[in-house]
Amino acid sequence: MSRPGLRLAVVQLAPGDNQVRDNVERTDNILTSLGPALPDIILLPELWATGTLRKRDLTRALEGAGALEAMKKMASRLGVTIAGTLPEPLEQSGGCDRFYNTFYVIGPKGVTATYRKIHLFPGEEELFVPGAQPVTVNLGSDDMEIAAGLLTCFDLRFPELSRHLVFQGATLLLASALWPSARGTHLSLLSRARALESQCYLSLANCHGVSGGTEMAGGSAILGPNGKVLDLVQQPEGVATAAIDSEEVEKNRGHYFTARPPRAWLPSPDSKLLGLKELKKIAMRRRSTGQTMVFTNGCFDLLHAGHVDYLAKARGLGDFLVVGLNSDTSISRIKGPARPVND
Repeated sequence: MSRPGLRLAVVQLAPGDNQVRDNVERTDNILTSLGPALPDIILLPELWATGTLRKRDLTRALEGAGALEAMKKMASRLGVTIAGTLPEPLEQSGGCDRFYNTFYVIGPKGVTATYRKIHLFPGEEELFVPGAQPVTVNLGSDDMEIAAGLLTCFDLRFPELSRHLVFQGATLLLASALWPSARGTHLSLLSRARALESQCYLSLANCHGVSGGTEMAGGSAILGPNGKVLDLVQQPEGVATAAIDSEEVEKNRGHYFTARPPRAWLPSPDSKLLGLKELKKIAMRRRSTGQTMVFTNGCFDLLHAGHVDYLAKARGLGDFLVVGLNSDTSISRIKGPARPVND
């Protein structure tokens, strides 16, 4: 006997610029209109309360951050989980001019998960700061766990993030978006690709209408683990619903399984030991793509917590880290004849 599916709804909105209160009220009305047959989870578009935000929109961004309380009240009153993104001030003060684009998952009892958008679209860095931590959250119950990975708009163009979420056990990807109609075909293709390659459900809530002077693509939909569209929002504003059943994920992964972390093809650590000539070629090739190289060096004949900490922080400063290793002769000269401990 098939297990009962988790009911999911995606909401497509046309948020008005400079109309945060109206956007919140209209969203509340749409959710209330779903009536007694409410889904378990409701996904809203990216920045659903504010629409597109840029540096000049500080006042609206701060007002939009306040919509978090309205989101909590809706989830509590309706007894459902509501997910979507809002601006989150870096500093909890009126003078803040930098924000995270934060994906909130809010249940009847409050916030259950937050994800700060990692991949910012060019121009968003004027107002927003990128996050650094992928997030999965359990949206099921004790009887039926469904792990969901969180994505925000531009994140869909980076398959490694979706794959990471799936490797952490996600069988559902929630994508909250403000995606323009000029690249609407890309949105459809990327959404389907993320579902197919990960053999999982993907739900997309996108905006419609004009936001920040840009026409949005709409196309909010729920896709199955075989890439099939289960439901699609046909109107400028509306709701699509579907049941999320983990048995369908298991069925698709039973034919062939691609949603597993790579093993055999991972490069050997020995491949990272390079001479200067070969290193220069690789570094030049990667820098020609716009990547930033970080360099540090050391003896490392005894590796301790301080080394690990500073190497991790160095790696975070750019796109790839080059570590220069002192030779045994150099270490002996610096640290004495008893060194190196490990040659």
